[in-house]
Amino acid sequence: MTKQQIKNKISELDYWLTNNAHHTNYTLVLKDKKELEQQLITLEQNEQGIK
Repeated sequence: MTKQQIKNKISELDYWLTNNAHHTNYTLVLKDKKELEQQLITLEQNEQGIK
């Protein structure tokens, strides 16, 4: 996924989490969002040459 695709997906998951706070899959979606955020951080660090 590109950086922009990851950012878009994080936004979609944020929206879903905001509107489905009591859904049974809330924690799973939250976990997915956190993984994507970490993936984005890693991508940005790699672009800057930081490892």
